[in-house]
Amino acid sequence: MIPVIDFKSETVLDEIREAYTTVGFAVFTNTLSSYDQMIMAIWFDDMKKFFQLPLDKKKKYSYQSETNLGYSVMGAENVDPTAPSDMKESFNYNNTRMDKSLWPTEIEEFDKVALESIRIADDLTMRILEKFDTILGCGTTLVDAHKEPYNTTRIIHYPAYTGELEPNQMRIGEHSDYGTITLLWQIN
Repeated sequence: MIPVIDFKSETVLDEIREAYTTVGFAVFTNTLSSYDQMIMAIWFDDMKKFFQLPLDKKKKYSYQSETNLGYSVMGAENVDPTAPSDMKESFNYNNTRMDKSLWPTEIEEFDKVALESIRIADDLTMRILEKFDTILGCGTTLVDAHKEPYNTTRIIHYPAYTGELEPNQMRIGEHSDYGTITLLWQIN
C-alpha cells in the first residue's frame, strides 16, 4: 500500500522515513499554497488543451533528441527496449534550454504557465530534499547538490486506444527514472 503523507503533519519526518525505507514511494498532500494550486490547475487545463489539438498542430513542436524537449507522438518512444513502442504521447519542457519554437502558441500564455509549473515543482523538490537531509542527518547535502537544477519536465498523455496491441505492449514500458527524485502529478 502506498502511504499518503500530510506534508504539514507533525510526524511528517517519521512518515517519510517509513515510506522511503519500505515502499520507496509516497503520495504527499498539503504541499502547495493556494496560489500554486491555482497555477497547477491552469497548467493541467492547458495541457489537456494541448493534447486535444490536431496532430499536425502538435507536430509543429516535435521532439528534439539533442535537447530531450518537445512533443512526441504516440508510439515514438520505447522506454523498455525489449518491448514494443509505448502507447502514449508526451511533451517535454524546460526553463533554461527550451527553444522558443517549441512553445505552443495555440494556447494563451502556455509558456508562462509552464515556467511557473517548473518553479512550483523545483520548490517542492527542494522542500522534500530538505526533509530527506534532516532524516539522513547529513546537513544540507541533497539541497546543496540541487541548488542549480537541470531538469526536464514531462507531461504524459495516455489517449484512448482501441486498436490491436502487440504482445507485451504497455502504455509505458518498465523503466527507471533518472535523477534524485521524481514528482508525479496526477491529473483527474
